[in-house]
Amino acid sequence: MFQAELNGKLPSSASDREDVLTSNVFSFLKYSHRATYLRKFFRLAGLNIKASELRRVKFEFWPNYDDGTQPDVIIETDDRYLLVEAKYFSDVAEEDGNPAGQLIREFETGAMEARNRAKSFHLLLLTDDATRPSRLLAQMPANFQKKTSWTNWQAIAQMISLVIESLGTLAPDYEFASDLYELLDCKHLRGFKTFAQVKSIPFHSKNSQIFFAAQTASFRGAFIGFEPTLSILAAVPEPTPVLFFSIGNRYGLPTISRPLFRNHIFLTETQYEQTT
Repeated sequence: MFQAELNGKLPSSASDREDVLTSNVFSFLKYSHRATYLRKFFRLAGLNIKASELRRVKFEFWPNYDDGTQPDVIIETDDRYLLVEAKYFSDVAEEDGNPAGQLIREFETGAMEARNRAKSFHLLLLTDDATRPSRLLAQMPANFQKKTSWTNWQAIAQMISLVIESLGTLAPDYEFASDLYELLDCKHLRGFKTFAQVKSIPFHSKNSQIFFAAQTASFRGAFIGFEPTLSILAAVPEPTPVLFFSIGNRYGLPTISRPLFRNHIFLTETQYEQTT
């Protein structure tokens, strides 16, 4: 299925369905190296599963409960029952006037199934939101919220990316993982790398480039590259020793040793002379 989507062999009506995305991602977690990928996924869900349990973890896709509830995925460990509700383009269904009505119904039914199996219940909401949908989850009863967690598709993509970047081709199921990451990237579900992560990338070669070589691009039109373009611009003048006063020096800029002018962000020439 990965290759069919990556090569555009599925109609958009199929490739955009959250059921197809759910199948691709959780089939990967089921069949790939569990100690590497599945264990990290459990951590995203806020659960810590012993390595010895991972080979016994069971997956059930779209089970039908007696009341008609059909969650996307059920993942069972030795003593846990995890219900996953995955959303892509659709939203959590409002029921009985509550925006989180679908989650409440699934929680109640899933918790009952867990009790029947003498297992601890947990619900995971999986969406493409950039941040936790706190307002939505706040609509659930307080005791439900304690056993409900959230993550996004981007976090799964980032998890896979970190494994591949750290181990390269030695990563378990490297080709399988690379295909899934590429698929998530094509769906614009690639994990965002923070500036702190980017700053940690080694840059030690005299021949290293910050910008890609424009001449290697197949489709660039009149674009000649960043470096040639920036070289045309006038050089930026050297800044004064003190740009502005910051007590916490949050931005790593030079600061004044004594907070003489708390009510002024920018210093006048006279004020600056008093600090030097």
